[in-house]
Amino acid sequence: MHLLADSIALLLCRPGAWWDGKHGTRRRQARRVLHLATDTDTGDIAASVLTGRDADDGSQVGSLLNLIDRSLSPFIGDGSYDRKNIYAEVTARHPEAAVVMPPRASAALSAVAETDLT
Repeated sequence: MHLLADSIALLLCRPGAWWDGKHGTRRRQARRVLHLATDTDTGDIAASVLTGRDADDGSQVGSLLNLIDRSLSPFIGDGSYDRKNIYAEVTARHPEAAVVMPPRASAALSAVAETDLT
């Protein structure tokens, strides 16, 4: 299974919230983030986690991988997943899986980049 991880921000409104916004009676709205792991072979959602707006993408990789019982290769994510702990977590659970993602804009070579290429 090829796994693509990403997230989307959601704005949860109560019934009638559009009317309130249009006519000036704004109320507090709940914001959540839906983290998804999608099987790119079938297009199916393999796992999902709903969190508060303060949870970053990388912190939810373990939760997503806990919900997947099949082997995967590769694990694909955007630059927000380019962290050492993400590589380690995916490799620990699925040693055969390649981790494919672009480096972050602020990425720099680590001290062990010459000897331990990841």
